[in-house]
Amino acid sequence: MMVGIAMSSSACLVVSPPEYEQPKRTAPFLVAAEAFPNLRKTITLDDTTGFVEFGGAVLSEDSGAPVEIALYIDYGQPNAAGHPYKNRVYPFEPIQPGVISDGPRSFQGKRWYLDSAPVPAGCHTITMMASHGFDASVCPDDIDDSSFLVWQVVRCDSNGDCPTDCQPLECADQCPSCADIGMDAGLGEGGAP
Repeated sequence: MMVGIAMSSSACLVVSPPEYEQPKRTAPFLVAAEAFPNLRKTITLDDTTGFVEFGGAVLSEDSGAPVEIALYIDYGQPNAAGHPYKNRVYPFEPIQPGVISDGPRSFQGKRWYLDSAPVPAGCHTITMMASHGFDASVCPDDIDDSSFLVWQVVRCDSNGDCPTDCQPLECADQCPSCADIGMDAGLGEGGAP
């Protein structure tokens, strides 16, 4: 009899909607497969090279903060001002905030004009770094909120002679210490030789 009463009851069960937490911000991850130029190829520069264009895609949970991209020449080799790079290419436009479920978000290429930021003949690197914020020296505000990719660059001399024995740079004073991120980890992630 109780079963019949329970089945014939017209009472409604009211359930409050579930509460979802705002996703936590993640470090922006530069997607190596989307980077250009190709990370697996050495960039060769000579007297006829006017510029090289860099770009790619980033994947992150941004919680409303835009992603910023910086491009460094010879990151890990301090310049005269004490910054942990020889030079930098002016920053990219900020990437609008997104969520991981959007997938990788492409960003426009940035041109490195060799006449405005020249490098001498020899072996060099270009490092692209992504973060939600950079300080006055253009280092990430928080190294745990960043990722980077590295390209190997060869600058030929005026006679057209190009170095053939370029090695990855030794870890030097960088934005974070070598112990924090490890230069080898960044090179491996970026796919540079």
